[in-house]
Amino acid sequence: PQSHGSYVVDILRRVGPDFRLLPVRYPRRNMRLMEDAVEWLATHEARIVMMPLGSHAADEWEAFFAAAARHPEMLFIISAGNNGVDLSKQPIYPAVNQLSNALTVTSTLKDGSLADGVNFGQDVNIGLPAENLPAIGVGNQETIMSGSSFAVPKLAGYAICIVASTKTEKMDGAALARAVKDS
Repeated sequence: PQSHGSYVVDILRRVGPDFRLLPVRYPRRNMRLMEDAVEWLATHEARIVMMPLGSHAADEWEAFFAAAARHPEMLFIISAGNNGVDLSKQPIYPAVNQLSNALTVTSTLKDGSLADGVNFGQDVNIGLPAENLPAIGVGNQETIMSGSSFAVPKLAGYAICIVASTKTEKMDGAALARAVKDS
């Protein structure tokens, strides 16, 4: 209803890499469907999964965590959230996770300092500038977007570039996560 996913995809499009999109709706009312979503993505050979979403209830994410662990070939790029909290003190899921094939990203300003209201802490792997980004949503409506949700497509675009540059070497999600962090 808020065109959130449309804005996220438009930012990925603006980053510039060539990609194939497999859209999946966030099943907030029945989070067990996250397992089905991961399985569906796996059958369609998804390599990078953008997850600009989250909630406070760890138990809602158990099915997702189990499915993501079963699919090490995928890299999950997860938003840290925009609650202005240290995730080690107030966890938001799936940002707080034990997956080797996941990266949690937050938004910074251009100088590298944290953007207002974004989540932070030891559970965040990467911060990158994602403030005041123009994006087009449903109905061709352009607006300015900010926050960790919009750091997700910027990091996904970078990961896509890494995959494209290493066509001879097929990396699993954990190796791709390490390559992104190392670079």
